[in-house]
Amino acid sequence: MQCPVDFAQGVDSWVLPQRVMDLPIVSGDSQLMKILVAHADELLAERYSVTGLQSMVANQLASLLPSGESRAAAVARQLGMSQRSLTRYLADEGTTFGEILEQLRRRFASRYLADDRMSVQQTAWLLGYSEVRAFNHAYKGGPEPRPDE
Repeated sequence: MQCPVDFAQGVDSWVLPQRVMDLPIVSGDSQLMKILVAHADELLAERYSVTGLQSMVANQLASLLPSGESRAAAVARQLGMSQRSLTRYLADEGTTFGEILEQLRRRFASRYLADDRMSVQQTAWLLGYSEVRAFNHAYKGGPEPRPDE
């Protein structure tokens, strides 16, 4: 079976044939299912408790963290506005890009580190840190790396 790869695309994805999608799942991971259901419930609850732009920024950041592109300019671009406008609108809502990024990273870090199957290296990568040392420094209460550098 061939597996063509297209580089420099707007999103990372796999496209599977429908016949593969129709295959039955022969084994399940009940522990993983519990983690995913709890995560989905938490995301739904948060979605209704956070204001519009903050929620949109958090959603964009969640998908950008592993790529290391968790910068205000990248999020603003994906939301179709300038970085300056994003900063201004977030200030109107009483928050900053850095605060949203830090809250998201801390929430995800707690969840990932609670999972025995996740290494610190994997967690650091998923949160957008280039080095485990930077993640350790930030998570242990040190100053958060500047999100717009």
